[in-house]
Amino acid sequence: MSKNYAVVLSPGVRDLFPASMIALLKQSDGFDYFLASKVEPNGTLYEMTIEHTLPNGKLGSLQLHIQHSYISYVLATADLKSIGFI
Repeated sequence: MSKNYAVVLSPGVRDLFPASMIALLKQSDGFDYFLASKVEPNGTLYEMTIEHTLPNGKLGSLQLHIQHSYISYVLATADLKSIGFI
């Protein structure tokens, strides 16, 4: 089963990212989150793979490594519609 992850950020963390990273964030109900196709929480930094559309219209992906303290919680699901705020 392929999972999707909503990595919800702690309040105020959005302000720590540059504009290029803020563009990858999603917003809902007053909080910010990344949609990730893969996560690895077992390290010094929390790693996630984020798929996004490049300026040329092609699909790209990048790995983002952030501090664990930046994350409030993570939701995992095979069906994004089952996450109520997406």
